[in-house]
Amino acid sequence: MNVLKVLKENVEKNPAKIAIYDDRYSFTYQEVDAISNEIANRIVEFTSEADVVTLDLKHSYLIIFAILGVLKAGCTYVPLAKNNSSKRNEYIKKVTNSVLTISDDNNMSGRVIKLSDLDIGMMLANNSKLTKKRAFPKNPYILFTSGSTGKPKGVKITDSNLDYILNNMQKLCPGTSDSVYCLTTPYTFDVSVTEIFGWIIANAAVFTFDINNFHAYPTLLKKIDQYHISHFGASPSLFNTLLDISKEKDIENISKNIRYIILAGEELPVKLVKRWQALNIDSKLYNFYGPTEATVYATYYRIPRNFNALSVPIGKPLPHATINIEDPDENGKGELVVLGDGVTAGYINNDKLDKLNFGTNYRGQRFYRTGDIVRLDTDGNLIFYGRKDDQIELNGIRVELGEINHYVSQLSGINESKTMLIDKTLVTFFTSKATNMHLDSEYFRKKLKSEMPLYMVPKVFIRLDTFPLNGSNKVDKNKLEDTFKKYKNKKAVNCNNKLNIYTA
Repeated sequence: MNVLKVLKENVEKNPAKIAIYDDRYSFTYQEVDAISNEIANRIVEFTSEADVVTLDLKHSYLIIFAILGVLKAGCTYVPLAKNNSSKRNEYIKKVTNSVLTISDDNNMSGRVIKLSDLDIGMMLANNSKLTKKRAFPKNPYILFTSGSTGKPKGVKITDSNLDYILNNMQKLCPGTSDSVYCLTTPYTFDVSVTEIFGWIIANAAVFTFDINNFHAYPTLLKKIDQYHISHFGASPSLFNTLLDISKEKDIENISKNIRYIILAGEELPVKLVKRWQALNIDSKLYNFYGPTEATVYATYYRIPRNFNALSVPIGKPLPHATINIEDPDENGKGELVVLGDGVTAGYINNDKLDKLNFGTNYRGQRFYRTGDIVRLDTDGNLIFYGRKDDQIELNGIRVELGEINHYVSQLSGINESKTMLIDKTLVTFFTSKATNMHLDSEYFRKKLKSEMPLYMVPKVFIRLDTFPLNGSNKVDKNKLEDTFKKYKNKKAVNCNNKLNIYTA
């Protein structure tokens, strides 16, 4: 399934149907086709087939036009984050041998195609056709993720990988001609792919919204009803924050409009599922799991209405994906290895890391070692236990931070928790809406000592109003570490008349 062929079919079927919305503009399928044709024609002037084009764009509808233009030009797109350092972006351009950049920055130098609202308006008037047809690129895009060496690593996604995820999402969370997807995920994060292309496969529409600004969250809640958004993806942290600020009417609008709530990118807390149950939200709730190296998602779990378990499974493999658990211990816990159509072509210009993480088994199947610890429950669902690198040693004893988070999250009044080892100190950050909790070190120690060995009980507990999020809308560990270091060695800190930090 070539996404551009599906787009062409949609244009022929319903040229006047609205395809893209934002707060200021809307574009029909015919207009999307014509504008992306014009962008492709400009790209062709500077590129050869299969060249790499980097994108330096703010979160807006321009992203969709630029990506479609790159693919129509037979090239590979590589997104650059606006908050990246210039050094990091230059490294990405160099390692991918990028020949062109598409940007909304008028000050950018080099070989650049500038895009703005004005440019789009002028292209719209041209109603362009493709001047040169090129084959769909073998690698539609390359996404860069953080590397342990400090240098980002670029994951090469193939055309068959893209088909794998788009077909699966249409099967599991199907869209129809009246569906409206929501592009909120930063385009440097792999989940964005399902939002950038999913609406095309469903012959639906997409609303673009920049959610990186916390102050914009209440606006998004209104847009859900205004644009009848049906497919909404988010990290558990982001969705939990949306529920925190939602009024009764907002919950009604979520329930009335959104058919599928797709949560991914972090471990899904049981208490967030309980909130969904308690609020009687009609939307179907899914927990998806997958590394970029396995093309967005590898497993999924649809949360049943009567869910009642101690942890939320990451579920079972998507169609055309399989899993192995490597080197399981006596409890069946081991490293998750993913096989199947979602396993990508590996890293660009990084043979050493390729050999470490990717391989081919005796059946000729390509696999990827995730570094995540899992086991199977009695229903055949995968239970996630954290990263291999989240396993720490305290006084020679191996401790899994995910296990500590699990027990802290079971405490009455705790919404979310995140445990880290910082400067040889075990620190738990948590959020709570409770006002009458006995929030002191003795409360935590007494409760946790009854559930886990004493050496696993954190030494420091820090209460936060909300967890800081990074550009991928995941919990920002660097900011948490900075918070701890700011108040290190203090017994308690009074902030806004509330004791926010508790030290054992």
